[in-house]
Amino acid sequence: MDNSKRHNHQSKLNAMSEEVLSSLSVIKNKYHSDSISISLLLPTRDRVEHLNRFCHSLLENSFSIKNIEIILYIDSDDLASQQYVNDYLNITKLIGPKLTMGQYNSVCYQHSIGNIVMLVNDDLIVQTKDWDKLLFDRLAKVSSKIFLAYPNDGINKGNLCSFPIMTRETCETMVFPFPSIYKRLFIDTHVMDVFIRLNKIKEKSLIYLEEIEFTHLNLNPHVNNSSSTLRINDDDDIAFLSLRDLRSSQFKRLKSFINNEQLPEIETIYTDIDRNSGLFRLFKLFVLQFVFDKELPTYYRLKYLIKFTGHFFMIKTVIGEHFGKHC
Repeated sequence: MDNSKRHNHQSKLNAMSEEVLSSLSVIKNKYHSDSISISLLLPTRDRVEHLNRFCHSLLENSFSIKNIEIILYIDSDDLASQQYVNDYLNITKLIGPKLTMGQYNSVCYQHSIGNIVMLVNDDLIVQTKDWDKLLFDRLAKVSSKIFLAYPNDGINKGNLCSFPIMTRETCETMVFPFPSIYKRLFIDTHVMDVFIRLNKIKEKSLIYLEEIEFTHLNLNPHVNNSSSTLRINDDDDIAFLSLRDLRSSQFKRLKSFINNEQLPEIETIYTDIDRNSGLFRLFKLFVLQFVFDKELPTYYRLKYLIKFTGHFFMIKTVIGEHFGKHC
């Protein structure tokens, strides 16, 4: 593969070092219960107003709030968020150093106890009354413990699992459900990629919950930051490309779990990609990465090819940089 070198890269997939884990402060509110069935993983930073709005919408629209927990990750320098209190919700606060989004979610997951795990943002509003009851009604019709469900976010709708819902068995089988090298983007795309592969051979592994609406306001954390790298930073693009083999390995493990077969070892293989390659050489890499990936349906192979070519055009050309800085 052009401009790439394969090697084991375990550290890039691990959540974080034991040293950092041991430095976390864990605070549970007085209402916290052990009868949890749904864990909401929620990294938040300096947006208490939005966090409060989400929590109130959750409180107002949940059928059994006592069975839902929120695992908040808060940076140690975010004093305002650390002071947030809602005595009617099961909230666990994890306070620690700044991390990548993959690490935030991985650490929240490690401290959660529900068998249903959902990734959420603070800029969500729960719109559907008794959403949790509706969720369990839908899941009761699913024969396997291995699935990816996701609500209607009002933006991507059925096209992307912006807020993945999985069982703990699914997460454990994937081993690295939220790879740590994703700094901000593509965790949802990574997870959905795995299940697109699985759904190709095992239908109904992907469950779009159109009737359950979690409106995503899609607030841009960089909107008031003139040095925003929202459109011109390629770190997460590179991460997604680099973890193609991991996604394939995760798919094979999930398939084996469903078929009651011995689980293959996870291949913690990370492909180093030269981010300084020209656009033509990268396009050639994209063709090799996506077009010839027979585990994916043809539609998604072409979709990825167009999507990532577009991303890198925005990053690596003068025209793209000009428009990217004004997005």
